[in-house]
Amino acid sequence: MNLHAIYHEPKSRYSYAADSFTLHIRLRAAAGDIQGIKLVAADPFSRFPDHNNSHTFDAESVIETEMRREYRDGLFDYWFCEIRSPTRRTRYAFVLDDGQKRLCYGSSGFFGAPARIPEDIDRFFNFPDICDEDIYRAPEWVSGTVWYQIFPDAWGSLRSITGGLSYIAGLGFNGIYLTPIFTSPSKHKYNTTDYFQIDPAFGTNEDFRELVRTAHGLGIRVMLDAVFNHAGFSHPFFQDVVEKGKDSEYFDWFHILREPVLNFETVNGNPPELGREQMKNLPYRAFAFVAHMPKWNTANPAARTYLLNIARHWAEEYGIDGWRFDVSNEVSHDFWRETRKFLKALKPDIFLLGENWDDSMPWLCGDQFDSVMNYGLLDAVTGFCGVNPNGESLDAPGFRERVTRKVLAAYPKPVQRVLFNMLDSHDTDRLITFCGGNIDAAKLAYVIQMTMGGAPSIYYGGEAGMDGMLRGNENRLCMVWDVSPEKDLRDFLKRLIALRKRHPSMREADVEFLQCEGGFLFYRKRAETETLLVAVNRDHKSRSVELPASPGGYTDAMTGEAVTGGHITLPGYGFALLLH
Repeated sequence: MNLHAIYHEPKSRYSYAADSFTLHIRLRAAAGDIQGIKLVAADPFSRFPDHNNSHTFDAESVIETEMRREYRDGLFDYWFCEIRSPTRRTRYAFVLDDGQKRLCYGSSGFFGAPARIPEDIDRFFNFPDICDEDIYRAPEWVSGTVWYQIFPDAWGSLRSITGGLSYIAGLGFNGIYLTPIFTSPSKHKYNTTDYFQIDPAFGTNEDFRELVRTAHGLGIRVMLDAVFNHAGFSHPFFQDVVEKGKDSEYFDWFHILREPVLNFETVNGNPPELGREQMKNLPYRAFAFVAHMPKWNTANPAARTYLLNIARHWAEEYGIDGWRFDVSNEVSHDFWRETRKFLKALKPDIFLLGENWDDSMPWLCGDQFDSVMNYGLLDAVTGFCGVNPNGESLDAPGFRERVTRKVLAAYPKPVQRVLFNMLDSHDTDRLITFCGGNIDAAKLAYVIQMTMGGAPSIYYGGEAGMDGMLRGNENRLCMVWDVSPEKDLRDFLKRLIALRKRHPSMREADVEFLQCEGGFLFYRKRAETETLLVAVNRDHKSRSVELPASPGGYTDAMTGEAVTGGHITLPGYGFALLLH
């Protein structure tokens, strides 16, 4: 038994409250090492007086349940079980069986089997109490949302976006995410000058109010982009610091390292192109080493209040439904905790999304964000259907390992149901580019995206087969409406979105991998009323696959036709969505 690989941690992705009386418990072990695991649990306070003036442990409170091996990546198996905790207090230990010996694992390490209650209970892991206010909860509407991301400069104006909302709704999207729209000297608007005004290039505040009103009338939620890590160089508060130094009332609103605040001459009021040494020796902290993005000091109470009031203003005065927080992993957890309390008190169902590119569990414990941008899924899907942002290509086992490690075993199930699942964005190459221009490969990527738990997001123009690399901002070009038929994915995506809304199995978090070989991916999704089989053949050659036995056979979700045989054949770059 490989004891070095065995790991568990209470109150983490390995142990969390799914609701007021339910615990989800995971354990990690070396791949193929453990044959079976039994969880033994009890309320440690179930000791009651008996007729001998002593105390007897209530045997009825003891829970014993077999765990199931849920996922496997290249190194580890992940075991899972769900238990009911009527009193909300639970101590638990794992009884491990490798086929040759049995061993118990608890908070004090490993000890001999069997796990005795109450004699060994102080050795058990402890979940002291399920406190309602600590339970992770996201707005219920998010898991049913399919997002459409818009880079406003590519659409021209807010009025143009408002005019396109019926088109967006017609494809089945019920959420739009707009990258920054506030006053800024750049096209991307991530260096904000005035957080309370719409940039004149996009229109007016009243234009935005009309956009929200129209979107809500069509059943579309609206999410804005909040850049609270840094301001723009031209922001009047930072310019006041540049002019007055320590005499400025805003001096401590930023991270000023030394005076003078600038060690360069501006060009038309803006930072010039700086050399390496100048960038490394900026007199103030900035996003990366970008001189025109000075970093807010969110530890300053006045600066914090200013930023919170921005978030409040657009939620209360204009009725937005969510905030996406730019560079969220570089801002303090303390600030995000206050932000959540502040905004949820104003609007309990507002959606709070962080731009985190890496493992984001520390932000998803119920006290900060509802969700993060799921770059783990992007990495796995683009790698399988083409190349991912790291230039990697993945076969089916590689996809399974990557998505298991970065998504399925990385987050609690309630979190997975609302992860922001995009396959490209304004910060990456476009999906078609990842797929080397292969539209059929992109279709397979969308099939996988739409059959994973979370909230899918399509980057504007993806439905029109737009391509483009991040380099040179080719991925942010004007929206294309008229495209050649072979690049038009609109009807395909519309059908997938409709199926996703209709079938709960497509939205479930759990994935059961049935076969992963070469370029062939085969997995099962289960819901209470139905089961879905997803078969994806990324190879050029056709592929025959045997189907699990099912009374009554299957129905092809895309065509509605019955599938009665025991197998199907997929052409090269083909797929099947089979329901029963």
